[in-house]
Amino acid sequence: MASDDGSLPSGGLVRSLRTARSAPIAGLVFSVALVVVLQLFRSAFPVDAFVSAATVPDADSISRAQWALRLLPYVGIAFIWFMAALNYSLGHADHRLFTTVFLASGIAFVGLIFVAGALASAELDALEAGVDLSEPSRIIPGNTVNALLINYSARMAAVFCLALATFGRVRKLLPPWLTILGTLTGLFLLLVPFGVRYVEYVFPVWIAILSVYLLVTDPGGKSRAATATSP
Repeated sequence: MASDDGSLPSGGLVRSLRTARSAPIAGLVFSVALVVVLQLFRSAFPVDAFVSAATVPDADSISRAQWALRLLPYVGIAFIWFMAALNYSLGHADHRLFTTVFLASGIAFVGLIFVAGALASAELDALEAGVDLSEPSRIIPGNTVNALLINYSARMAAVFCLALATFGRVRKLLPPWLTILGTLTGLFLLLVPFGVRYVEYVFPVWIAILSVYLLVTDPGGKSRAATATSP
């Protein structure tokens, strides 16, 4: 691949191009995969049914939920790649405060959904094995899974949205409409009361919108790669 003046680009620029290009792709993979996981899990176990001892799940419901949980680690991997690639491609526009808040909230988000997945997996294994679970033993892990997957992860997603939207606005890396949307999304996720259904879909939708914008406006990653390699 040649540069505008006909010379070959440096290895650093090539790596930056690849990294910048991978960020929106990873973001879209994360968004689609997380929605699929949520749909599979919630179709198999609606919020109330998962914590109810009166509802005995059938084999099909358990199978769908297990497929969702098998896919969940790849959701986390895609999000970590998206986060790292986006942070790297910002290059010298980056600074420590943004990096700390941005990465810490993203890692905490992944950790929360992983813990929720592990708890749900243990519950499903017990149900598949035919263990007769009493109501208290179903309610505690079930409510914990829902709290982690919906409520607490939403708060970390809120911090991620607010940090990225604020940095994008201050450094003019994102258009005003996208930073406003990110800020509103972050405030909603931060302030929404516990127990509101479908709130877990808000974050992947915003990440998908951001990723599509990056793909449409800078499909090759040249602008972000230039930022990353600028002195």
